[in-house]
This record gives sequence, structure tokens and C-alpha cells, in this order.
Amino acid sequence: AAFTNSYLAEGVEVELGGTKTLENRNKALGDDEFEFALYKSDVDGIEGAHVETVSNVGGIFKFSKLSYADGAEGTYYYLIKEVDGGLGWFTYDTKEYLVKVVITDNDEGKLEAAVSYYIYDGEADPPAWVEAEVAAFTNSYLADGEWMPEVRKELTGRSLKPGEFSFELNGDGLNHALAATNDGAGRVVFKPIKYTEQDVGKTYYYTVEEIQGNLGGVTYDKHVLKIKVEVKDFENGELDLRVTYDGSTTFTNRYNASGAYAPVATKVAVDFTLEAGQFEFELVDPLGNVLRTAKNTALGGVQFAPLEFGLDDIGKTFVYTIREVEGTLEKIIYDDTEYTLTLTVSDQGDGTLLVQRKAGEAPAIFTNLLEIVGGEEDEIPDDGEKTPATGQQISVYTYLAAAMLVLAVVSAILALKPRKKDTTA
Repeated sequence: AAFTNSYLAEGVEVELGGTKTLENRNKALGDDEFEFALYKSDVDGIEGAHVETVSNVGGIFKFSKLSYADGAEGTYYYLIKEVDGGLGWFTYDTKEYLVKVVITDNDEGKLEAAVSYYIYDGEADPPAWVEAEVAAFTNSYLADGEWMPEVRKELTGRSLKPGEFSFELNGDGLNHALAATNDGAGRVVFKPIKYTEQDVGKTYYYTVEEIQGNLGGVTYDKHVLKIKVEVKDFENGELDLRVTYDGSTTFTNRYNASGAYAPVATKVAVDFTLEAGQFEFELVDPLGNVLRTAKNTALGGVQFAPLEFGLDDIGKTFVYTIREVEGTLEKIIYDDTEYTLTLTVSDQGDGTLLVQRKAGEAPAIFTNLLEIVGGEEDEIPDDGEKTPATGQQISVYTYLAAAMLVLAVVSAILALKPRKKDTTA
């Protein structure tokens, strides 16, 4: 009898896989966040036919078991790669692992598998596949965000000019203070402050204050704005920056400007000596209200108390009249000329107002004359003759000459300025 025996070794299964590590993210690695592909390969690590793609489960990934049956003894090569998922907030691991699977028969009816992992070392001399303990892939989570601090500047009293007010921001994590100035619309925008995934869960504190300048007429805002920034994670590569303000984000400055104008006049005395305070003058408004009064000095100067102007007067025109008050001094001819004083008010932008008189207006010059009256007659002689005494004749002639001189002076003055009730430029 012939007996025929056959030998059939029991097959073996091999499970390939690796580990996944995610750095820089507070949230734990979730299932199915990353994928890994298995390819057939050769001893040189050349990518061949695709075998399978799987996802991670927590920090590991496993491919389906590879089955080897009796007769499959030999050496097999596979290549493991991470699939680039295209999510910008992750850095994908580009390492490739070569897996060597050696199937042998233990001559006891079973196949055995020996699995080795290799990683390519491109810096070796020569470059080569070197053995690794496991196919380990490490990814990093990247998240960023930026906060652009912004406050507002308001100025009352005049228009705001770009760049005329400066601000400073100080706080946690800054190597130096940030500086910014206002634009024409009042926006004050600082350079952005950047945050990364390393800042997640942290809180930063800042202050913003205005630099106290020296612009004329400006009162600066001295309050300090406190700001808190909490850094959270949207878990999609973007940071959730939660900003809280303690105080007003508007810095308000006040501009004020003032100016004054002191009206003046001149007193001229003809044929008599001028004394201080002899003559009085008035400054009146268009309604006839007396706003100021003044008296002359011994030298003929007349100065009124200044007229004060403020912000509300900018761009306006004011008209006044200067006139002499007719007094009661004997033998004095008073000047009834009225002079117009026209003033315009403009802002010089430095806290001062420019108050100017209208060009071409006649200066207020008041001329007073001494009235000349003939002397009394001497006593009449007994012979009844009415011939005046020699002294009387001399007195009359003297007065006549003086009168002619006065008339000449007055004519010269009147030729220089018209005598009328309202004299304007």
C-alpha cells in the first residue's frame, strides 16, 4: 500500500501601522483627523501599487491585516506615507517608512513573519534606509491671529489735522511701546500684535494713553485706557481673540483760542497846551451802545481797553465807531468826526486769534481848536473920540493874525482828512 503525505503550513497574518503625534494643540488628537497610505514597494523604497488608506484612531493607525498562505515564503516590501490633507493649520509629516516583511516556514507547520521598519536618511553618506523602531509621524498644529489696536481722537474747538496727536501702547509681551498718530478722520491705528498657538489660553494686558504734547490752545486728554486680550482657539488654525476695554476708547482734546484788539485814537490840540484827561472818547457798536470810553494822555494818545474775542468769533467781522464826547471846556472847538473801525477775526491755530483792522481805514485823529475872540475896548476918552487905544489896536491885529494862522493850520489838516460824520476807508 502506498501512502502519500502532504505538508501544508498554516498561514500568517501581518498587521502594519504606526503612531501619530500632534503637537502645539491643547485639544487632544481626535479620531480620523489624519490619513495614512500603504503601497507595495521594493528594496529601494520605490512606490508601487496602492494597497490601502486608513485613518488614525487616537494616536495610532493600523492597516488591514496582510495574509500570507503556505507557499508565500519570501521577502516583501511596503511603503507607508502620511496623506497630506491640505489643512493649512497643520504641518504634515513628509517622512516615508519602508517596511520589510520576511515570511518563513518554521518547519513545524506554521509560517512566521519578521517585520522591520526603515526610514530614509538622506544625510547619511551615502544616503540609505536605516532601521527604525516604528513608523512614527509627528504633526504640528499651527494657529495664528492678530489684533490691531485702534482708538479714536476727537478735538473740539477746531478741525482735526492728521498726525498732530500721538499715542503709545504698552503691555505684556511687547519688546517696546507701540506708537501711532491720528488720521484726519480721528482714527488712531497701531501696528497689529500677532499671536500664535503658543498663546492659546493666555491673557494679555495693555494700556493706551495719549502723549501730552505742547500744541498751543490744546488741553490734552490724560485718561489711560486699559485693555485685556484673551487668546482662545477656534481649532481651525484661527485664534479667537477676545478683547475687553476698561475705559473710553475715545480720547477727547479741547482747543481754545482767544485774541484781543485795543482801539486807539490821536488827539491834536491847536493853539493850546494839551493836558492829560482833558478830552473823552467813546467806542460804540452799530446800535449806538457805548462799549468803551477813554481819555487822552498829555501827549495826545488815546487807548481804549481791549476788545476780547473767542472761538465763536472766528470768521466774523465787527464794525465799531470811535467818536469824541463834546465837553464843556470854554473856547474849545470840539471835533465831531466819527471814525469807522472794522475788525476781522481769524484763527492762527496755536491758541491765538488774529484780530485785524480793515486795510485802508482812516486813523482816528481828532483835532481841537482854540476859539479866538477879540479883546475888550479900552476906556473911552473924555473928548468923546472913539479912537481905540494903541494897545487895543495891537491886540486886535494880533488876534487877526492868529486867526489867519489857525485857519491856515485847519485848512492844512482838513486837506489831509475829510470832515464828515462817518469816515471810512
